[in-house]
Amino acid sequence: MPRYQGRTYDTCITLGNNGEPWCPTLLDAEGGYIEGQREKCLDRCLVTNCPVGFYRNIMDHTCYYVSPDHARKRVSSVDEAEEMCRRLGASLWEPRTESAQSMLIGADLAPGHTGAITAIGLTYFFLAASF
Repeated sequence: MPRYQGRTYDTCITLGNNGEPWCPTLLDAEGGYIEGQREKCLDRCLVTNCPVGFYRNIMDHTCYYVSPDHARKRVSSVDEAEEMCRRLGASLWEPRTESAQSMLIGADLAPGHTGAITAIGLTYFFLAASF
């Protein structure tokens, strides 16, 4: 899968192209984009601007990542969650309004996480980033 600015994508993106969807036509040996080697995507192509592993938040057009649901992979502190976010090039989403908290508790944001999203303890952290 192609990488652009250090992140891997599996859809067309508009980043760095004045909002026009594009995909690479040639990659370097490590799968990285080679400047100037791109073409316009067809209208029917998916465009998300979210790296692989992140999901598109329809409400505010950011990308988010849901932390692992396996107990051994969970973080144990806010500091650890913030560090995990930094490693992903993202920032920790901290709901500060009642509506944001309601969305966190009641939403099924990621495929495969139906009914599993909770705001109890440190079970899940949402990592949001604008790409």
